[in-house]
Amino acid sequence: MSSSHHVIVDGSNLATEGRSVPSLTQLDDAVQAYRLEDPNAQIVVVVDATFGHRIDPGEKATFDEAIDHGELLTPPAGAIGRGDGFILKIADKVGAIILSNDSFQEFHGDYPWLFDEGRLIGGKPVPTIGWIFTPRSPVRGLKSRQSASKAKPRLGAVKKLTVTLPDGIKPSIGDAITPPIKPTRRVSKKQAPQTLEVVAPLDVEPEAGMPLPVKKRAARTKVAPKADVEAEVTPKKPARRASKSVDVPAVTGPVEAVEAAAPKKRASRKMATTARVESEPPKTPVLKRSAKKVVSPPQASQLPARPATSPANEPLAFVTFISTYPLESVVEGSVSSFTSHGAMIAVVLPDGTSMVCYAPTKHLSEPPPKSAKEVLVNGETYSFRVRKLDPARRVAELSFA
Repeated sequence: MSSSHHVIVDGSNLATEGRSVPSLTQLDDAVQAYRLEDPNAQIVVVVDATFGHRIDPGEKATFDEAIDHGELLTPPAGAIGRGDGFILKIADKVGAIILSNDSFQEFHGDYPWLFDEGRLIGGKPVPTIGWIFTPRSPVRGLKSRQSASKAKPRLGAVKKLTVTLPDGIKPSIGDAITPPIKPTRRVSKKQAPQTLEVVAPLDVEPEAGMPLPVKKRAARTKVAPKADVEAEVTPKKPARRASKSVDVPAVTGPVEAVEAAAPKKRASRKMATTARVESEPPKTPVLKRSAKKVVSPPQASQLPARPATSPANEPLAFVTFISTYPLESVVEGSVSSFTSHGAMIAVVLPDGTSMVCYAPTKHLSEPPPKSAKEVLVNGETYSFRVRKLDPARRVAELSFA
């Protein structure tokens, strides 16, 4: 990663990796190894409040000084979530990368960005090789599901349905809100009176004995005046079986009288005269467990940039250094910066270029100083001895000559 960025180190986790009790020396080796792979990282190391009581007594003085100089941080007393919660709050505020082998399951609901690629990096010490760092994804479990369920939004109360009529009146239970529908009477073909009309060609007169063509037509709505027509109408067949509560008298007279006296059919269920609003108290919604959703991986354009693990020096500078200064040879170098447990030394090469080397505090004096600032001054030049070469990271480890 070319630009400056923050990396929050879970010190208690890395110091206990592969061990039963934490080791401050192992934590320092992990931090220095990661600093060489990511030189632009602004590293913040956080340990829990009990870290100083669990380390080896011989490391207690070094731990206290690291706390005094701000090289190690502990969460405030009584902090919720203890060290893990403090680490996630810092990382969430500055968008930092977390260096830890923990999955932080109880915080998955509050910090979903833990599953973004590149936000969580794990590390392990490999014998004879050193620390190896690799991006990782948090492991989901029971605590993760419980945390995610607590973070889901709660459903609000269901609102009661209200109806307002065009004139502004709000009906109550039992009020009709639609106009009544007038039932219509249907007349079956058997009950409808029929007439016979003789149809003959205009130019042909029917002869005796010739059958006449007959056309069956339904009676029209036009009826002769009552004064002129007084026809006695008697139904040939009795009407359908009426209901027990209705008596059908025999009626004779005009057609209108017959229709008025005919029994009316019961209205079907579909022909309701009024529609009533019957409101019921709202039912409590039942939350059904939804099927497991398949989360598609994020697009490449949405992924944060991954930290580059580039070596500390260029290949030509490292080759020139090892050909000029073999192991145990003495070199002149100036202090360029300080680290939590050492200092970075700039050595000028014969071709005029320079190479960055590392001088840990354990090689600066006997016994080792608590900080490199006790024996070195920034910008001053000193004589050092080449103690170790690391071709993979292209860096040399120095000690006082």
